[in-house]
Amino acid sequence: YPDYDGGSPVIEFEVQLINS
Repeated sequence: YPDYDGGSPVIEFEVQLINS
């Protein structure tokens, strides 16, 4: 996941999709 400068946005996005 941490492919970016931290990957926080990506991780949070994935988490939101899973939690939906």
